Amino acid sequence: MPILDTFTIRRGDTLPSLRRTLGFDDGSAQDLSAATQILFLYAPNDGGEPSEQGMIVGGPVVIENALLGIVRLDWRLIDTRDAGEFLAEFEVSFASGLKLTFPNGEKEYIRVLITDDVERSTYSFLLADSSLVTDSVTVALL
Repeated sequence: MPILDTFTIRRGDTLPSLRRTLGFDDGSAQDLSAATQILFLYAPNDGGEPSEQGMIVGGPVVIENALLGIVRLDWRLIDTRDAGEFLAEFEVSFASGLKLTFPNGEKEYIRVLITDDVERSTYSFLLADSSLVTDSVTVALL
């Protein structure tokens, strides 16, 4: 399973966006002028293959420059809800009904690492003398 590159984001974050040029091994870019839809698909890494049970459609994918094949994925909170290692690809649909996947080499993927985050929450504690104390505590979610 060739990994073309790795993108890392923290769980629950929506920035930075994922920007990529959709192109070919020879360095040329795919003209996206006739693209009707671009999906970002990712699934948990299952021993070097995307898990069939966990395919997720991320989105939305924005075309930043159609002629140069530059796209941007704007993460949603639901996209980064679960930490883990994922294998991803972009699927481009054209008006002709044809589809093209990037990266487009045999079993090539983008590796997406969604790392655990430290969250700040407020908890209330009932003390032995029955007084109530509310405090902010930083906890690591594993």
